Amino acid sequence: MAEGLTELDKLKHAVQLIEEISMGRLEVCPARTQCFCIRAEPDSHIGLDACIHARPSQEGYDVTFYAGTINSTGNLDSKGISKLMLESQQAYALLTALEIQSYHPTHKDLEKFQAFLLHRHQHDQTMQPQM
Repeated sequence: MAEGLTELDKLKHAVQLIEEISMGRLEVCPARTQCFCIRAEPDSHIGLDACIHARPSQEGYDVTFYAGTINSTGNLDSKGISKLMLESQQAYALLTALEIQSYHPTHKDLEKFQAFLLHRHQHDQTMQPQM
């Protein structure tokens, strides 16, 4: 990734990475309490989340991404194991790509990022065909 990107640009790039590498299985959505959330498809085994920590000694926040199991369906057949392995590989690739960059947005950056996600979400809602 090119140097000189703003924190907002880095967060937008993270969204692109998450949604592309997961092949659409994960979606970054606006959220009221945490600025954003990463929603996984209902039948997913592995999800991605982000933690936003205030940096008391400095202005702003640290954003870190991590993966975890979200759906333990018990016994898996060969197709289920194959799906789990694919999701594990995607999660590994995602975290590796995301950890290359550090994320230190200010409060204003997070507000702009949430506004970006809200706008994108509203645009996606209007583009869906009505039933």
